[in-house]
Amino acid sequence: MFILSQNRSEEFLEKEQDFVDECLKVKVKGFQVWEQKRFLTELGYDFRKELIKTEAVLVQKDQKNYHAWSYRVWLTNFGKIHQGELKFAEKMIKKDPYNNSAWSYLYFTLENTIQLNEAQKSGK
Repeated sequence: MFILSQNRSEEFLEKEQDFVDECLKVKVKGFQVWEQKRFLTELGYDFRKELIKTEAVLVQKDQKNYHAWSYRVWLTNFGKIHQGELKFAEKMIKKDPYNNSAWSYLYFTLENTIQLNEAQKSGK
């Protein structure tokens, strides 16, 4: 088994994520690249950094990229940060009102925000 110290582990994740980000510049719709990003985040890479990077892809490169949207959904579930995503969904809808991915993301975000609020009210 491959074991790294905490500092070496963070350094490894950072370098690997940089490499994966370079791969995305070449193939932004590559499923495997997005899956590798997910894997690295599960290992401990900062998901907040990934939200920023994913936003950059969706805003600057391809606002209808299915893999980027799916990864963003996964990130918000992973970090349990649905409420904060309402502004992002609204921003993307304003940018392109015909973007079905942005509308779907808004629905997903609202549904999860409501569920979290209800769970908090009931004490779960």
